[in-house]
Amino acid sequence: PDHDLRPSDELHHLDGRDPAGVVPDATVHAIGDPVVVPASGNVVVVDGDDGQDSLLANPDFGSPAAWVAGGGWVIANGVASHAAGSISRLDQALPALAGVQRFAVTVSNRSKGTVTPILTGASEIAGSVISTNGTVFQSIDTSAGISLSGLALEASADFDGSIDTVILFSETPTCTSAGSYDYYVAPISGSLVTGKAVGPFNTLIV
Repeated sequence: PDHDLRPSDELHHLDGRDPAGVVPDATVHAIGDPVVVPASGNVVVVDGDDGQDSLLANPDFGSPAAWVAGGGWVIANGVASHAAGSISRLDQALPALAGVQRFAVTVSNRSKGTVTPILTGASEIAGSVISTNGTVFQSIDTSAGISLSGLALEASADFDGSIDTVILFSETPTCTSAGSYDYYVAPISGSLVTGKAVGPFNTLIV
């Protein structure tokens, strides 16, 4: 995340990231070295890789465009919903995929059944079966040399829920691990005296 800090004179500032709910410890959770902040200036600190965009079109289902809905799937009101009755898929074609793909989806109103993310193409690689409501994060490794060029969300015959906010992007070496984190920022004087940390700023990383 971006933090603005406007000191009265030149300071350093230290960003920290720790798993949500963990008491911050600057010696353990600091992100890189302290950053010099000019007087009355701003600073932006990037944690991870901020250059990755989701590969999917209409990931929030504001429109059915780009998605191919199999039997039982309906896209409306900003979600894709599946009515129990038959196994079917919600598909989207993508550019060629390579490496580890980071995936996330939010499931709601499910009382039974499952939905499974599957990378499709000449062959297929399935992610983990999802059987609960809530936001789920997964990493799907495509390094087996299989030609992949699409994403399918396969509902079991008894799945009766909705999905929203589907994300898929290619992981890079600088990506931060997925999960819920608390960020803090603390001022450090020129004599390296650390002031009180401000936070937490809770962030969900896909």
